[in-house]
Amino acid sequence: PALSGRLARAVPPFYDAHFFAANERPGQWRMPTSFPRPIVCALLLAWLVVVVAPPLRPMVYHLGRSDSAAWTETGRLFSWIPPAWKECGGHYVVQNGGTKQEFAIGMDSGGTADPGTLSRRQRSARLRVPVFAEQYARHLASWYTALWADGAPVHVFAHVECTFEGLESQPLIDSTVDLAQHSVKSWSPPQYVLSRV
Repeated sequence: PALSGRLARAVPPFYDAHFFAANERPGQWRMPTSFPRPIVCALLLAWLVVVVAPPLRPMVYHLGRSDSAAWTETGRLFSWIPPAWKECGGHYVVQNGGTKQEFAIGMDSGGTADPGTLSRRQRSARLRVPVFAEQYARHLASWYTALWADGAPVHVFAHVECTFEGLESQPLIDSTVDLAQHSVKSWSPPQYVLSRV
């Protein structure tokens, strides 16, 4: 009775006992006669999908676009795309839909007019990552709607320019799009994200 026989009886029922019985006789190796059962193959396939699919998804998101996830920040997390050197600056413009009064909220110079306290890293992310810019625009709209309390809609526009890999600065977000009212959701980069030239 070889040690392999005792191991074969101790393993879970996912495997066939003959899979481990490789040495029936000392010095003699025999090819396994069976392989793991379907449940093990399914688990291995699921693991492979989880490992491979997330890193490859930015390629699917950016089909038909001239830029990449390093510029749009869409799908960059858990991907094989290394961080790129990207510096952004700009401000938000909040507009009262009734009086048409508007004023700027600086984000790269301290953000003293921001409702609430934001750290330097948070201010940078709300300019560099378009999805965060949209979320912050919704926050600004809800905050100023409650502040003015006149029932007028609040529009928020982002004026953001970025320098990518040392190239000339260019706009990242379309400044004519009201981010507070943007509601189109998709896997691809938002429509207000401008392609890098």
